Amino acid sequence: MDNERQKAKAKILEIHEQVQAAPVDFSYKQTQIDWGTSKGQGKRSGGMVKGGMGFGTSGIVSYSFVDLTEYKDELAKDGHHKMIEGAQIEYIRARQFGLTHIESVMYAVLWRMGKLPATS
Repeated sequence: MDNERQKAKAKILEIHEQVQAAPVDFSYKQTQIDWGTSKGQGKRSGGMVKGGMGFGTSGIVSYSFVDLTEYKDELAKDGHHKMIEGAQIEYIRARQFGLTHIESVMYAVLWRMGKLPATS
């Protein structure tokens, strides 16, 4: 672990209770994907059925996700835009608390892994 991340981890372990107690303001975005219609049964070729996914998702499906638009450039730089929803919310909480990008990612990762000491 490089020096910047070590410092971030030390700071998070020191102030994590204050961060966890801080309010968080975030919103959800929605998107729709049209998965089309069912593919049918496929075609038998050489004793095997090829193609067709009769039980796959079909039609228009709506998905909601945490809006990270404000932080997308920093998150995309180091691949952290793929955090799970709970970690994304904790990342936003840490940023709104005033932590840097690296400190906020470290906080979200430690939170997700259950590595933060229990709060009293």
